Amino acid sequence: MNKFLLISLICLSNVFWVECSHPTSPFKKMEGKWTAAGDQGEGHSWYLEYTFKGNFYSMTGYPPISESGRMKLKESKGDSLLIEFIVEKSDPSYENHEQWVYVKDDQITMNGVIFNRSAVVNK
Repeated sequence: MNKFLLISLICLSNVFWVECSHPTSPFKKMEGKWTAAGDQGEGHSWYLEYTFKGNFYSMTGYPPISESGRMKLKESKGDSLLIEFIVEKSDPSYENHEQWVYVKDDQITMNGVIFNRSAVVNK
């Protein structure tokens, strides 16, 4: 085997090892806890809290609601991600759904609702 081919193979294997051992998650900017709340008037309020870690998510809120599962990236346009939420557990019962998520600094916007970062999840 000639020297150039051997060096090329070693370089390629090193690149492959780095890519496989340190994968970059498309959801990296979303990792952490995010909250949103509002007042519906007449003493009625609501809140939602999402926690994202890797490709897993969980959501809780009031009035009582919860959902958890996995995420799959369908499309990416700059700071906007089209995510398929694969529901594994929910109350009330929800089906899998897709939605655009806009991620910018310490805010996430989903379905017109702005969530603020409340904590970073430990790795």
